[in-house]
Order: sequence, then C-alpha cells, then structure tokens
Amino acid sequence: MSNVIVEGFGAYGVGQIGNGTTPVALAMLSGAYASVAGYIAADKGITTLPWDAANPDTYFYYQFGDVNNIGIDYIRRVLPEAQNEVDFSFYYGCNSLPLTNNVNTAILAICDSGNSVIAKLQVTTTGSLRLVDSDGTTIAATSGPVLVAEKASHIECQFNVSNGTFVLYADGTKVIDASGITFSDTSVAQYRLGTVGSSPTETAVGYIGHLIVRDSGSTFPVGDRKVATLLPNKDDAAHQGWTAQPLHRFGVGILDLAVDALGATPALKAVTGPGDTHTDLGAGDFTLEGQFRFQALPTGSNKAVFFGKWDEAANTRSYQLYLGGPELENGLLVFRTSTDGQNGTVVEKLKWAWSPVIGHWYHVALVRSSGELLLFIDGIQQGLPEADTDTYFAGTALPTLGAQTHGSTVLAGTNLQGWQDEFRLSVGLARYTANFTPPTDGFPRNSDDPNWGSVAWLSSWDDAVVADDGPNGLALVARNGAAAITPDDGEFAYQTIDGPQPTDNTFIEAALLPATGLFTLSALPAANDTVTVGTKDGSAAAVYKFVAAVSAAYDVAIGATIQATMSNLVAAVIAGTGAGTAYGTGTVANADATAQLEPTNQMLVTALTPGTGGNAIASTTTAANGSWGGATLSGGENIPPYSQFSFQRLPSNTSVVDSITIAARQWKTDAGSATTQVSFVGADGGKTDGAANVLSTTPTLTFDTFDTDPDSGDALTPTSILLSKVRVNRTV
Repeated sequence: MSNVIVEGFGAYGVGQIGNGTTPVALAMLSGAYASVAGYIAADKGITTLPWDAANPDTYFYYQFGDVNNIGIDYIRRVLPEAQNEVDFSFYYGCNSLPLTNNVNTAILAICDSGNSVIAKLQVTTTGSLRLVDSDGTTIAATSGPVLVAEKASHIECQFNVSNGTFVLYADGTKVIDASGITFSDTSVAQYRLGTVGSSPTETAVGYIGHLIVRDSGSTFPVGDRKVATLLPNKDDAAHQGWTAQPLHRFGVGILDLAVDALGATPALKAVTGPGDTHTDLGAGDFTLEGQFRFQALPTGSNKAVFFGKWDEAANTRSYQLYLGGPELENGLLVFRTSTDGQNGTVVEKLKWAWSPVIGHWYHVALVRSSGELLLFIDGIQQGLPEADTDTYFAGTALPTLGAQTHGSTVLAGTNLQGWQDEFRLSVGLARYTANFTPPTDGFPRNSDDPNWGSVAWLSSWDDAVVADDGPNGLALVARNGAAAITPDDGEFAYQTIDGPQPTDNTFIEAALLPATGLFTLSALPAANDTVTVGTKDGSAAAVYKFVAAVSAAYDVAIGATIQATMSNLVAAVIAGTGAGTAYGTGTVANADATAQLEPTNQMLVTALTPGTGGNAIASTTTAANGSWGGATLSGGENIPPYSQFSFQRLPSNTSVVDSITIAARQWKTDAGSATTQVSFVGADGGKTDGAANVLSTTPTLTFDTFDTDPDSGDALTPTSILLSKVRVNRTV
C-alpha cells in the first residue's frame, strides 16, 4: 500500500463548518474526520479558491487565528494505521500572508494517538516555511520565502519520526532536508489541518486541497499530483436490481420545501394561493393529488401538511390533509374538515397509519366520489371508503401547499420538510375510484385532459417559477424560500466530465422486504367463518375460526363491532392478551407472520422472515364479509445481486493514476441488519474488495482506497481504469 488517504474534499459539499452542525461538518464527522474544532462559522469550511474563478477544485479553508480568541480551529483525521513514516502531498495557498509569526499559524500538524502534537508545519509573515515542535521551537526552516499570497503551491513533506528526519519540497524544489531530530513520539497516529491555538489579531485565511497521505511503501517525493473527483455513470443494464432514488421526478423542475442546512431550524417553506372560491370543495366530488418526498418526518406533536385551506386563528377552517408526528394522532395520516369554519364542527374524516420512507417519491391522492372518501398511495387504495356527505366551509383562508398558515404567516411545526412535484386539485371530479397505475409523467394539460375544466390548481414547477399552470392561472406566492428548482441528478446527470455534482439526496438501495397482506371485514363475520394465514408450527395451517364464545384453540370471539372483532383476531395471530376470552386458550403465535390492527377495520399481516419466501404464505378466508388482497401474502423482496457502475471518462490530459478512492454515503432505513461492500472491478473482471460496512440508520461516509489493477496486480494506469467499475454489494 502507498496511498492511505486521498482527500479531495469534494465528498463533503461546499460550505462553512461552523460549530459542527452544518451539512459540511456533519458530513466530515460521518466516517472520515474525528473532530471539527472551533466555533466561528466563518473560520473554516470547503470552498473553491477565491482568487481563481476558473479552478473548480475544492479546498479546505481556515482562518489562521480565531478573531474571538477562542483558540482551537482545525479538523483532525485518524490514520488507518499508525505510521513511523508518513508522507504528505497537497496544494496550499493563502489569501494573504500572516500578520505575525505566531506559533499557532499552522498548515499541518502530526499527532500521536492521544492527539498531542508531535510537530507542525507553519508559514511565516515572509512566506517562508518552518517545522516546529509542540512548544513552538523551530526545528528546521526554509532559507527564504517559499509562498506568496493568492497562489496555490504544491507541497510535499516527509515525516520520519523513527529515524528523526524531515524533508520538504515546494513546487518540486527541495527547501528543507533535516536530520537528527528527536521527535516526541516515534509513531504518527493522526493529523490536523488548521491552527492549533489562538491568534486574535490574525485575518489571513489558508487553503489546502488535493491532499494525499502516503505510508513508507511509497517513493518520496512522488511529484505533483492532484485529486480528481469522478462521479459514477448509471447502473449497468446487466446488473439491475438496486433501485435508484433521484431527487429529479417528472419534467424539469420540482418544488423545494426542504430545510437548507441539516441540523438547522426548519425553514417554514410553503406555497399559497388566493383565498377565493376556486379551491372551495363544497359537498361534491374532488381529487387532491401530487408527488411528495420527505427529507424528514414530523417529530413530536408537529405535523407535515400536504395541502389545506385551514386557518384556525381566524376560524376559517375548511379542509386539510396532514401527517402527524408521533405525539400527534400517533403519527397517522389525517384528513379533517369543518362545515362552518369553527372548531366545534371539525371532524377527522379519515385516518391511516402510514410511515413513508425518507427520500422516496410517493403519489398521494385523496378522492371524494359520490359521498365517499378514498385514499390512494402509489395507486393502491389505503383502507376502506369513508362516508362523507358534508359541505366543507367556503372560507377565505389561503389554500396552502406544504404547511398551515394564519393569514399569510406560515405556522411553525406544520411544514412538510421535503420536495413536491406535479400538484393538482380537481373540483367536481373523482379521478380515481379503484386501484390505478400511478402517474409516470406530468399531468396532461389543456386538450390532453378531457376534464381540464375541473382543474382548480395545477403546478409542475418546470419553468423555474412558482406558478399555477392550470386554466385558472391562480396567483401563487412562494413563502420563506420555497422555490421551483431544477435537480442536477437523475439518469443522465453523470455522463460528462466535470458535470454538476449530484445533490446529496440521491441514492441507490437494495431492498430486503417482507411480504404483507391486508385482511378486511366489511361487516361482522358469521359464526364458523374462518381466516387462514401462515402456519401454527411451520407445517400445519393456522386456521382461525370466528365464534360467539371461544372454547378451543384458534377460536376468535366475534366482538360487538368490526374493530373489536379484528382486534381479537390480531391478538390470536400474535398470541397477545386475551387468551381464553378474545381467542381460544392453547393458541400459539403464528409461526410465519405477525399482525397489527389498522385504524379502519383491517388487519395488516407481515411475514416474519423478509424476502420472496413470504410471498408463498397462504392468506384465505371463508367469510362472505371478509377479503384479502390475494390468496397469499405479497410484496416480499430478496436482496438483489451486486450492482456495478462505470466511472466517468478521465480528463484527456491524465498521465498518471496513483489510486482510486471510492467514497460512499451509506445507511439503512430500519432496525434490521445491513452490510455492504464496495469493490473495485477491473476491465477483465478481476475484483478487489473493500471493507465490509455494517450500516446504522445514521448516514456514514465510507472510504476504500485501491492502488493496484485488480486484473493484474500491477500499478494503475489511465488505460487500466478506462473500463474499470465500482461494484456495490449488499451481503446481508
């Protein structure tokens, strides 16, 4: 091994680090850097060189001294293994030379395992460089100026703490060659970039880029090297199975309702229309629908409002669809209405348990058809129709997409944190009355929609403006930074060199899903009706029999209501409370599936073991008033095979390739186990595996560095990686 760390800084995005809560800081602390020290946001971050607008490369930047005299301002990274010799190659520049020769104006510091400084490289007021020990005593220095302001110079330095030598090159010229040094430790375990103490009068800013850290297995000096950031092309057709989840949806644009900085206070973004009669629903049919994607789910007693015409403080409540936080409606999806705008007539017409996955697009449609409410998610009806013949209040509240408002003020704790595409409100028309194939493109316009006259509001967000594309041309207002944006990801985003870096809201996933089934009772079952699902012991079918009074194992008591009866059935399947009364004594928990009670007279059954095997679990009934979605559970998915991605073409003037570092941001979506492995695959199919990564639910950056051709074991060349690929494999 030679390269142990290759750091282009582009993996973290561009922005300030601040106190460790910004997106850049969170990314750096997720799998790469051990700490981000310092508390002033303007002091450090990732940026391009301010004096070189034509240079797209990213650099870590920091102020030489904290102007508020807080003191420590650096980032720290731990080496994969402690080294007796460590070689650094990087580009370094500063906007101006430091004002003083303060001991803390460090470029780079090497540290021991306890994070104590062994030695550090500094720049002086004249542009000379010097090596100092932990007390600031000069060990070695250049004979004269080396650096000038507003110029990035290539620096190579070798610390050999075992034999006591230090060598420094600047732009290819040896400027320090020192020996006989007694370092405070004979092993380098980590390094810091940035200052290591206070210098309150300092205003100079340093920039470090193209950082490569090598071990003693490399030749020194190697010479001028740069770090290129290449993005993967789309998945090879021969290795499908993983699902891409780009931020891009339909057409060109989407509506951005997301929080701008992870960890920051949510921005109360929303779009409002005029409070006129166009969005009144009255007592007739309607269809409210759109594409929605969550960046984060509502927390506590907050809610995420999809759409509504609802002003509580002004008593102009009409209707509202929202997803509650865990302390509001137990996290249910709720549609509520009022007939006079007052709180006393508010009715929660529909409730449904739904846990959307972060970063997934969903088509959500709420329909009233002939006095019945129907909810569809991705074209599948959720629950049973709910009777609703009320006339909703015709109020003047502003119809709002993405939050709840009072007047023109967006209320805190109501915003849908995420993105939206293709929103449509149709008044007087029920577009869906049964399961349907969800849209795969934007809604039709004008004569392409035979019911164009029923469209009250339609927005595609494709013209980079917040506007109503429907026949009414409603005057929409973007609130608090809501904007129509053009995502830079999707299938064709990575096909050219130096194309836009994709937004960090795009990912690929390998699902491992259990099969499920939904049992519905439309009326009380008759005595001796049966429900079969799974087995008692892995072989004998589990047959549950409805009876007036339980007397045997697998009897289920018919309750006074459908919901009570269904609750007894759920208890029997999971062997919950109520043995001997709700269900027969001797019933054991189902060997193949578990069950839970849904809000609307239904039982959701889930296979205990994820994968396609669950799709064979029987789900039948003899009840005339009962039904399943099919004769077996369905929807189970196995982990797909590995997926391969090709690199972008290297720039045409590339003559040397030292190594390939694959950076991946990985996490799992639930409590189940998930292990992945990223591998480097050669043109002839040879494969070198990276580390196995046991994932958590917190996104983490993983880094795997490869410096030999996986086909031959020889050193890499531009030609040898021309047809190479990145392989992503989920192994558990």
